[in-house]
Amino acid sequence: MNNFEQYKMARAFAREYGVFLGISWCATFCFMVYGMSHFDTPTTLIGIFLYILLPFIACYLSWRFKQHLPAGEQVSTAIAFMFAFFMLINACIITAVIEFCYFKFFDGGEIIASMKALVTADDIVRQYKAMGMSQILETMNESLDMFAGLSPFDITVYLFSNNIFTSFFLIFPTAYLAHRKSKSYRKIGR
Repeated sequence: MNNFEQYKMARAFAREYGVFLGISWCATFCFMVYGMSHFDTPTTLIGIFLYILLPFIACYLSWRFKQHLPAGEQVSTAIAFMFAFFMLINACIITAVIEFCYFKFFDGGEIIASMKALVTADDIVRQYKAMGMSQILETMNESLDMFAGLSPFDITVYLFSNNIFTSFFLIFPTAYLAHRKSKSYRKIGR
């Protein structure tokens, strides 16, 4: 398989796997937001568990991409990085669209109000004061007030930049797994 064929294959799989990874990120976002806004601990824990699994899902998808190569063949380092980059960027874009839709049409400040209610609860305030950490509580209140003043677009840009930053660290292990030699062969037509 020549470099051009590998490039075309990598680009196609990056789109496909980027959609799957983006849907996984969106599911994590939905579980976390629902759990935090409704004080539902099991749902929040599912969201945290999915958040921990996300790097492993990205690495699994890179490993799976490599399995579509003929046995003993490997893609070039540049193509492996291109595959990882485009897969993660596609996931970031899909997640950003869902996050924007949520904050624009569904949230209405609910998540910030829930977090503010949690931070200002009497039990929490008492515990922070007892530990001598009332300054941290004030800083969290100021941060939530500042965050509440942001538009849905601003929140989405903030979360998108965080996703891009996280993706920067995921590019290296995913590209490494995509670059390794294939030991088995799976037909591309599936």
